[in-house]
Parts: sequence; structure tokens; C-alpha cells
Amino acid sequence: MFRKSLFLGLTVLLGAVLVSLVIQGRRQEQKQAATKVFEVVKQFKPTPTRVIAPQDLEIVRPEDAAQFTIRNHGTVAYSNPEVEFIYMGKDGRVLENQTVKIGKVIPPGQEVSIENAGSDKVPRETRRTLLKIRSAELISPAGSSGTGK
Repeated sequence: MFRKSLFLGLTVLLGAVLVSLVIQGRRQEQKQAATKVFEVVKQFKPTPTRVIAPQDLEIVRPEDAAQFTIRNHGTVAYSNPEVEFIYMGKDGRVLENQTVKIGKVIPPGQEVSIENAGSDKVPRETRRTLLKIRSAELISPAGSSGTGK
């Protein structure tokens, strides 16, 4: 009988502790919800440095995949264009894609000849190669460093 009384007393005490913890937790949640949290967000002037598939750049006069010309129709200079070489088989399916970064500057309104840019590992079954400009870095006309100031 003593054991049953002790067990019942400890069970009631444990239940009371659990209920008080739940009530305290809810009160703290309500206090946190009532206080307003302020965030400070710093905003900087946007300075884009990389353009994905720039419309100003065009591949013209591709003699072959390793020798071609890039023309800049825009008003800003671009540097380090990334050119994607898409090697296609005779049935028109893509055999392999390779992206090559070209370390040249393309001034506005001018053309730049590129030679030996393609990979030496051209798939043997290649019948046609498509060239596509994936991205290029903008060169600011004012010569700013792009720090956002």
C-alpha cells in the first residue's frame, strides 16, 4: 500500500511539473511574439560584373570551331567571355558540351578575333560545332572598381 501511495504521489508531482513547464513555455512564446524585432539591412548600389548570355556579344564569321570572331554591339566593354562549344553528331544529337574562358577584352562596337580557343578533345563523331556565349564580365565605363560605393 505504501508503494502505491508513493508511486501515485510521484506521478501527480511529475504531471504537475510537466503542466507548469508547458504553461511557462507558452507565456515566453507570447512575450517573444509581442516584442517587435527590427532588422538592419545594408543596401549597396548594384554593380553587376557578370552577365549571363549577354545580348551585346555575337559570334560572327566562325571559320571553324577553333577560329572565330566576337563582335560587341553594346556601349560597354566585356572581358573574359565564356564560350560554349556544342559538338553535334550527324544525327543532330549533342555529343559533348565544353565551356572555355577566353582571356580577352572586347571593346564596345569592335570585333576581336579568337584563335585556338577550342579543346583538343573534340569527339571523333563530330559533324558540326555550335558556338554560344555563356557569360562575360562587364568592364565599367567609368573605370570604377565595383565595390558598391
